[in-house]
Amino acid sequence: MVKVVPIPVNGSHANYAYLIIDNKKAAVVDPYDVPKVLKEAENQGVSEIIACLTTHHHDDHAGGNQDLADKLPNVPIYGGSKQGLAVNHIVKDKDEIKLTDNIHIKYDTRSRISHFPN
Repeated sequence: MVKVVPIPVNGSHANYAYLIIDNKKAAVVDPYDVPKVLKEAENQGVSEIIACLTTHHHDDHAGGNQDLADKLPNVPIYGGSKQGLAVNHIVKDKDEIKLTDNIHIKYDTRSRISHFPN
């Protein structure tokens, strides 16, 4: 069963990072505050971060990408352009990525990226 966990980040709780968890594996969405995100992953029993999904390049969303890449260098970081810090997998409109048997991400990059877990 897939579970989505919101994580308030950026101090004011105005923004959120998310964990999309499936059987102890998780994708991270917009990991602005990487220590907080990794702590929550640990609290949720996540044993492996399998991807980072960047909704758009603004610092309050993509600002943690480089920190995540430094801590977990083998984790792919998806985004709509290289404007998103540390993005190493560019996605295009209507691309779909299968991260696990239960987590499939579809992209809408016409203006910003949206992620829709199936």
